[in-house]
Amino acid sequence: MLWNIYFNDLLRSLPVASAYADDCTVSHTYTSEETANVIDATNRQLGDITAWGRRWQVKFAAEKTQAMVIARSREDPSLLEGKLKFGDDTLAIKNSINILGVEVDSRLRFDRHLETVARRASLRVTLLRRVRHLLGR
Repeated sequence: MLWNIYFNDLLRSLPVASAYADDCTVSHTYTSEETANVIDATNRQLGDITAWGRRWQVKFAAEKTQAMVIARSREDPSLLEGKLKFGDDTLAIKNSINILGVEVDSRLRFDRHLETVARRASLRVTLLRRVRHLLGR
């Protein structure tokens, strides 16, 4: 509750933002002709977030900040590469990002997420097999 109260003014100033708990996602829908405008708008919003953080003594972790382009064209992500700035850092355009523990790729597929979940489940089953002699019925 306190988190929501504290960050409320920041979220209200960013109409393209979605927030849950301590995660915030800024998204834009655009055509390839609008790429330059989206870069400017995104950098302006990232600048507003940085300024808000300075004002309220909140340090955002740029290294945890992720950027991804969801597009049919393979060239679209390269149009944004090296152009998004968060404070003094340049955001790399990634092929997949993790949002609230769910890994999504630029084709909106969940293959990597499902592989990770299956691997974790397999490790836990293996652990249970190793200690089953210690467990009662």
